[in-house]
Parts: sequence; C-alpha cells; structure tokens
Amino acid sequence: MPFDGSRFDHGPLRLFDEMLEFFGPDGERWAQHAQIDDDGRRCLVGALAGCRAKLKMPKRDNAARYLRAAIRGHQGGNRISIMRFNDHEQRTFKDIRDVLLAAGEMARTGDIRLRDDRQLTLPL
Repeated sequence: MPFDGSRFDHGPLRLFDEMLEFFGPDGERWAQHAQIDDDGRRCLVGALAGCRAKLKMPKRDNAARYLRAAIRGHQGGNRISIMRFNDHEQRTFKDIRDVLLAAGEMARTGDIRLRDDRQLTLPL
C-alpha cells in the first residue's frame, strides 16, 4: 500500500474485529471473572490473547494500549485496567462492544485519545 499519510494500524483493527466476532452479536461468549470459563466464554483479556493467537499476531502491538485508552474514554477519563473494567459488577456487553468499537476507531485513525503515559503502567 503506498504511503498516504494515514497512520492506519491494521493489526489491532483486525484484532478488535475478531474479538467482536468471537463474543457474538449479543455477547453470548463474553465472560466475567475468568479469562476463559468452562463453556469457552472469555473476558476481554482472554479474548485479546485468544484472538491474537488465532490471527498469529505478536503479543507486542498497540492493541492493549488502544483498548485501555478506549476504556479510559468510556470511564470519563478514569484509569482502570482492562480486567477491572471487564469484571465490574454493573458491566454489560454493550459497554464491551462500545470500547472495542472505540479502540478499533483509534487503531484506524492512529489517534490514542486521552494519552497518558502513566496509563501504560497498569496491568491488563
């Protein structure tokens, strides 16, 4: 692809699409409080790892960074880990879908909103 000035990050965008497909349209394969449960459902962290493996992607990419930034945007600027966001007692699959779509948009545009290097030190 010729250089067109965009910062399109294909890998993470494919990964977020794969995660949404894995979870299903209504989140039927989304889990809380377990990376993978007995029925094969996964949380955000488990889906991130499983879909990376399926796509044969390296573990060192910007996907978690985009996802944390999208979560921070969803949380009104509050820093929270991916795992803690996923496992919050009032979390719904709509929230999960919203942050995956926002993270995908950041990957598409190369824009990591609400950038804060301290955010990068949070565990998944």
